[in-house]
Amino acid sequence: MLALGGIHMAFTILPSRTLSRGRWHDPVLTLLDVLGVILIGFIWQHVGALQNPAFLVVFALPVIGAIFLSRWHPYLIATVSVCVVGVVALVQAPELRWYASGLLGGDAWLTWLFGRQAR
Repeated sequence: MLALGGIHMAFTILPSRTLSRGRWHDPVLTLLDVLGVILIGFIWQHVGALQNPAFLVVFALPVIGAIFLSRWHPYLIATVSVCVVGVVALVQAPELRWYASGLLGGDAWLTWLFGRQAR
C-alpha cells in the first residue's frame, strides 16, 4: 500500500506547472499507471485472490483514471489489468491451467512458467 501511495504522489507531482514537460513525461505516466496495476495484482494475490473476487472492482479504478491521460491509455490499462488478473488466477488455482492449455494449444509453456500441475 505504501508503494501505491508513492505512485499517487508521483502522479500528483508530474503534472505540476513547476516541472517542464519533456519527452519523458508521457512514458513516465504510462509506466506509473502500469506499475500501479501490477501492484494491485500483487495486493490482490495476498488478500486471497480468487477467494476475494470483490477486490476485482479495484482494477477498474486505474482504467477510469487513465481516461484523463490520453485516448489510448484506458485500453492499455484495461489490457494490463486483464493480463495481471489472469496471471494471478493461474498462479493461485492450478486447476484453471487446463483451460489456458486448451485455449492456446499445448501446456508446455504453462509448465515452464508455473511448474507442473498437482493432480
